[in-house]
Amino acid sequence: MRNGVKIVLIAMGLMLPVAAMAQEKIAVVDAQRIISESNAAKKAVNELNKMRTSSQAKLEKMEKDINGRTEELKKKRSVMSDDQVLEAETSLKADVRKYRTEVTNLQEQLNNELALRRKEIITALRNVVNDLAAQNKYQMVIDRSQLLYTSSGIDVTDEVMKRVNKALDK
Repeated sequence: MRNGVKIVLIAMGLMLPVAAMAQEKIAVVDAQRIISESNAAKKAVNELNKMRTSSQAKLEKMEKDINGRTEELKKKRSVMSDDQVLEAETSLKADVRKYRTEVTNLQEQLNNELALRRKEIITALRNVVNDLAAQNKYQMVIDRSQLLYTSSGIDVTDEVMKRVNKALDK
């Protein structure tokens, strides 16, 4: 009997937070969708692709030059003096290092730019969610990725997307 009373009390204790949450006004937002599908995200992807494409042409030219000089060195190696071979190899190695540095710098530049753009979107997302929560008196706004299931009636992603687009399309 005593164990039965304990179980009932424990069950009631576990149900209290659920009952309290039922009275709370909660919204759900798909933050990842906004970060990847907002107008600002699409614009960032386009601009980063343009940056990559323009830099890619320069890198391809450098690579083609290095490959051409490598082939030329292979062909002429037998008729060159040791000093000439050493000089050509040293120059070629320096250009390979320069090429690798350019590739690394480009990748870092693209990563930094992407991080900056994501930060702008996330900041706008937070501001919009805070404003929306205050306007609609939400006690909680939860990211959809944290939930296994939610009713579509509490999903405010579309409204947040509109507001984030408006905030960042200036």
